[in-house]
Amino acid sequence: MPSNLFPFAPQIIAEEKYFDVSRDQIVRELQVGDAEFETEHQFVDDFGNEMTAVLRLNMSCRNNYVRGWTISLKLHKERIDGVDWEPYFVGNDGNRKSGWHRHVWNQKLQSAKSGKIPVQGLDEVNNREDFVIRALKEMNITLNKTDYGTDQLPFD
Repeated sequence: MPSNLFPFAPQIIAEEKYFDVSRDQIVRELQVGDAEFETEHQFVDDFGNEMTAVLRLNMSCRNNYVRGWTISLKLHKERIDGVDWEPYFVGNDGNRKSGWHRHVWNQKLQSAKSGKIPVQGLDEVNNREDFVIRALKEMNITLNKTDYGTDQLPFD
């Protein structure tokens, strides 16, 4: 298996990705700031070979200020997709924009840091759960529907 899976980034971004964590677990972890989850994403390359990519989902909601929240999908520790808010950014069309946007993969640069396109439907976000639901849907990421609760004992 090739160690550099970046040539497959567009395919991975387009496909549905599954993380074995519940929405409620993510929201609980985001109450204290950051959360990180990992998954092995299975896909088939153009030659019919089965491939596996280790993906990381990094999230940050460190404060109650919605516009500071961010989610990124990483391959080899490099962001290949993501959603966040900026008061000013230059979109892929070269025009100045403001607000929620999605980081778009650039195959030549092998990065999604500078490519940005506006995202609709996030202006109404006012809590972590809604942010997680809307941003992950935009990124084609699904979660485990079963929540196993907290690992904290009730008398802690």
